[in-house]
Amino acid sequence: MTPQDEWLECAASAHRHIVAAICQAEAGQHAAALSTLQALEQEQGEHLDLIAQLLIARLQGKWSAALGDYQQAYAHCRRQQELFELCIHAESSALPASQLQPQADAAVGNIGFLTAREHQVFTLVAQGLSSKEIARRFGISPRTVEIHRARVLHKLGVSSLAELTRLYDQLAGIGRRA
Repeated sequence: MTPQDEWLECAASAHRHIVAAICQAEAGQHAAALSTLQALEQEQGEHLDLIAQLLIARLQGKWSAALGDYQQAYAHCRRQQELFELCIHAESSALPASQLQPQADAAVGNIGFLTAREHQVFTLVAQGLSSKEIARRFGISPRTVEIHRARVLHKLGVSSLAELTRLYDQLAGIGRRA
């Protein structure tokens, strides 16, 4: 068997495992889906191509959040962001997992866990609006805005409005570069 044949077989096997995990998750078996992906990572390790690693990290983050394990979801989301950065900058699409280095602020990866309203509140708070101003804008109570703001801080792993604003500025910078 040639090296190319081995690589193709490895990729085909990885894709079968990923499809099986997606089917399990769609059937509501998120824990089983996570186990399938974990077994795939252990079985193939460094042989997984970068795109497969990115997809696995994305699915693991999504399903960990569905199970209420936000700490684990955060870790997977951070890994997804690192892999995404590698995909953008990599000359080769088949880097071994052992070569991956942290490349992005972990909180950036958690933006995807915000609800639409939390994202709106995040944007307006970071732009300096008060809870009362945001509440008037959306026709909700200031207390509801405070709840959304607290959830945003928790999900993004920041502890102050200053950190939240820095994160927003960082994301705005990324958006301008893209």
